[in-house]
Amino acid sequence: MGLDIYNRETFEPDKIAQSLKKIVLHRGGNINLVLPKELGEGIFVKNLEEISVDLLREAFVRLEAVQEKYKDGEIWV
Repeated sequence: MGLDIYNRETFEPDKIAQSLKKIVLHRGGNINLVLPKELGEGIFVKNLEEISVDLLREAFVRLEAVQEKYKDGEIWV
């Protein structure tokens, strides 16, 4: 299909970290975020302190690498 999973212009770790701080204000002081870990498995993040800007940067590097690897529409196996 060729759909992007990552866009460098919109995935800015600092801006996303700021947005997460605003989200916490509306969720009783917790981020309450479910993140995928493996296929069919996830983790629950309650505290925003568990998500650093460096962790976001690392995640975006990985997303970009995956997108580059599969940019020709290869099917993931």
